[in-house]
Amino acid sequence: MDEDYFFQIEDEITDDRLFILIIYDITNNSKRVKFAKLLLGYGFRIQKSAFEAVLTKTKYEKLKQEIPEFVDKDNYVKAQFNGITRM
Repeated sequence: MDEDYFFQIEDEITDDRLFILIIYDITNNSKRVKFAKLLLGYGFRIQKSAFEAVLTKTKYEKLKQEIPEFVDKDNYVKAQFNGITRM
């Protein structure tokens, strides 16, 4: 019997979409709320401080430019893109 999985992953990427997982620890409440609202525009919350999204390369580049305003010595953002970890 074949199992039908909800989330299918192909071995070969056939378009310019990227699977993104973002996990963050931001201590400033207002910054954290603003960051969560920003991420809601790109994907879905899967835990309190974790989001996932499937983005085109163009949207990924835009998000990448928006993240630095939320990161400083007290805040941490980690993103994983199609299995390659970048910070």
